Amino acid sequence: MLKITVMIALICIRLPFISGAHASEIILSFIGDCTLGDNWYSFRFTSYYDAHGPDYFFSGVKSILSKDDLTIANCEGGFTLETTMADKEGERNFWFKGKPEYAEIFQKGSVEVVNLANNHTFDYGRKGYSDTKENLKRYGIAYFGNEEILVKEIKGIKIGFYGLYFRNITIQAIGNRIQRLKESGANIIVGTFHTGNENQYTPTDFQVYTANQAVLLGTDIVIQHHPHVIQDVVWHSRNKLIAYSLGNFCFGGNANPSDKRSFILQVKIDSNLNLARKIIPVLISGRSDVNDYRPVLYPASPDF
Repeated sequence: MLKITVMIALICIRLPFISGAHASEIILSFIGDCTLGDNWYSFRFTSYYDAHGPDYFFSGVKSILSKDDLTIANCEGGFTLETTMADKEGERNFWFKGKPEYAEIFQKGSVEVVNLANNHTFDYGRKGYSDTKENLKRYGIAYFGNEEILVKEIKGIKIGFYGLYFRNITIQAIGNRIQRLKESGANIIVGTFHTGNENQYTPTDFQVYTANQAVLLGTDIVIQHHPHVIQDVVWHSRNKLIAYSLGNFCFGGNANPSDKRSFILQVKIDSNLNLARKIIPVLISGRSDVNDYRPVLYPASPDF
């Protein structure tokens, strides 16, 4: 019953996006966990890439993502040929990576920015992390996360991004990155946090605390990842937006997730820096019996 209630609530949350963005307005699209590759012992995602090429994976949602001003994804896994796996220190045996050329999947899918602050960033060590950043650059994909911040200027408005995950989330780290973004001239600040409990539909106390502290310190849009299922999208009392979990999206880390629901969270920013939101329901696979790694709109969403 909880699963059904969560999805109904997400489908019904819509603020008035009125027939497209005006010239002075910006539309950002946020999507969930993207693992464009395989776990260390699997080649299933690779077989889809070999059969269909890089255009395939986002083709079911590109009609939406290509019409925004910026699409931001959580990049959960590397793009590297490195074979030495990091010591997971008792964690479950998941090491995610794709071939260097798989970074082009983001480009073909109209994803321009990715977050690298998550528990699979360093699956293949510092070398894998360095390779990932170089391969993202190769295909024109900007990134942020951990120590690195990012500022993108769109229509005269500077959007600042920072990202942390459960091993480096502290109030001091949040404040440091917000201050750096403000010093860089950011008008709107987006903070992403990779935290929470996997397969849980309710945010943890730490998720709630982190999100609220981030807003109080100056974050306008809080995006969280890690549970692999969807959680609530709420307004903070300061009229800032918090999304507790976007769920999976194009996720090569699981051949058949039991819950294939996801969504595209679109945020419209007007010339006065006011926020509005729109939620577009998505299934992470066009098939119910298996993950085909091609998210599709559900139900089909009208254009702005």
